[in-house]
Amino acid sequence: MTYASHPMPPALVTFIDGDEWARLEQPPLGSRAWMLGVVAVQLGVEDGRAVGQLRAHATQAPAPEVRPIVAPTLLQVQLVTEGESPLAPPTLPPPELAGAAARLQLYLDEEAIASVELPPKSAESTRAFGHVFCRWLRAGGFEAGFDLTDFLLLPPGKMYERKVNRALAAGQTVTYAIDLDR
Repeated sequence: MTYASHPMPPALVTFIDGDEWARLEQPPLGSRAWMLGVVAVQLGVEDGRAVGQLRAHATQAPAPEVRPIVAPTLLQVQLVTEGESPLAPPTLPPPELAGAAARLQLYLDEEAIASVELPPKSAESTRAFGHVFCRWLRAGGFEAGFDLTDFLLLPPGKMYERKVNRALAAGQTVTYAIDLDR
């Protein structure tokens, strides 16, 4: 991850299917060394079906914003410097299931980075995640990045290895293109 120093802290501006949904900005740091904002895609198998939700939360916010995934959908998160307007998110096609129970494709701007799929009839509690985050630092800098895991069935407490883990720069947009077999 890269650390950057900006006079003004950036925000994570999130779009669902082109409409702004959530905006995570640096909360007051108080005595803390840093605060964190995270936008997440959470996919899994429950009751034999592929399900998912989108989640946005910043440290010390009263509660996360959560929305069930109505597939197909595009979740797009842009790191926006304070005082600037977000750019229009890139227009990208929805993923094709192609026999999978779920598919999650990751893009940075318009570049395809990775794709993960959930095989049909996967075990209960099989899960995959994608996160876009910004850690705001007391010194005035920030650390921003994004990640993606494969669909895995892991025991409780076991960490999911990241298939992708990259830095994010101001003005860039991360897209998670999501489809679930309905």
